[in-house]
Amino acid sequence: MMKHSQRQRIVKRLDDLLRDCVRIVDDDTCQHCIKKVYGSNSHTSHVIPKSESLLLRWDLRNVQVMCLRCHRFWWHLNPLDAADWFRQNWPERDKYLQERKHIVHRSWKMSDFEAVDAELKEKLKDLKGS
Repeated sequence: MMKHSQRQRIVKRLDDLLRDCVRIVDDDTCQHCIKKVYGSNSHTSHVIPKSESLLLRWDLRNVQVMCLRCHRFWWHLNPLDAADWFRQNWPERDKYLQERKHIVHRSWKMSDFEAVDAELKEKLKDLKGS
């Protein structure tokens, strides 16, 4: 059995925190079909793919709740339509993401991950309190 590295563990924790935050922000509602979604039907969908920008991976403006059907069979299969839809519905978010996606970030240190962890924990605390 292979042990996970400290980096893998914190990345998983950050992904979980982000998912919890976005579900509250989007009120457990698919942003495309507007249906309530829970459990395995609730997906956290990144606008700018995780692989494209580590800087935006845990940015709440870069994620949205989607149901399985909309996420897998619309968002990923129709990227041009999805981009147009997102741009039309959230033009300010789109502008922000387009500006930020090209920022090159130096190699991430553990302190960078820990800073994001603290930020997301505080955001989740604020969201649960409101």
